[in-house]
Amino acid sequence: MKPKSENKGPFNISFNIEWDTFLGILAEKISVEPSHLPVASFEWHWLKPTSGPWLPVQDKNGFVSMIRKVKSKSEPYVIIHMQMPVKSKAAALDTVNELESDLEDNPVSKRYAHIPCFSFIVLISLIGKAR
Repeated sequence: MKPKSENKGPFNISFNIEWDTFLGILAEKISVEPSHLPVASFEWHWLKPTSGPWLPVQDKNGFVSMIRKVKSKSEPYVIIHMQMPVKSKAAALDTVNELESDLEDNPVSKRYAHIPCFSFIVLISLIGKAR
């Protein structure tokens, strides 16, 4: 079965924000609480070229690094990628139980679980940038 991912966006987000505001905006866009965001899985890269490396943006330092790079571009379009948020511990346990049940009913030689993910196309606004 092919992994299921969702794409969201594009969204215009000012680069003149703090890390916590950024998390709040992303959480709002996917209708979850900021505390449910899988921040440890956050990565970003430029929209073009698509072959560019994925860079971590998992904390305030990663966010500041991304924003510094964004400020140096004339067209700062980035993609933010993360695992699908789990809204509660119970929902996560249900997913594991479903996987275990499926593996018992349909044994396979290799076991793996794919975690669905979101990809955001984020258009970082240049409001306030001196040109």
